[in-house]
Amino acid sequence: MNLYEFLETRIGSRIEVFLPNQFVEGVLVAAESGYCTVDAENPSYIEPTERLTLLLDNVTYFRLLSA
Repeated sequence: MNLYEFLETRIGSRIEVFLPNQFVEGVLVAAESGYCTVDAENPSYIEPTERLTLLLDNVTYFRLLSA
């Protein structure tokens, strides 16, 4: 099982994604070979959630949050 296959089993989970210059927290909505999609929360609480597509090669690490 590779990373995106594992992420596919966690769709709908709350997740933190750490990139070299960015931190994203939200809900994992899709995972494919080479990328994943996250509905990210805006830390300002003013803007609505934003759907981000993240390249798996750029991710430093993931952390799955407990429910």
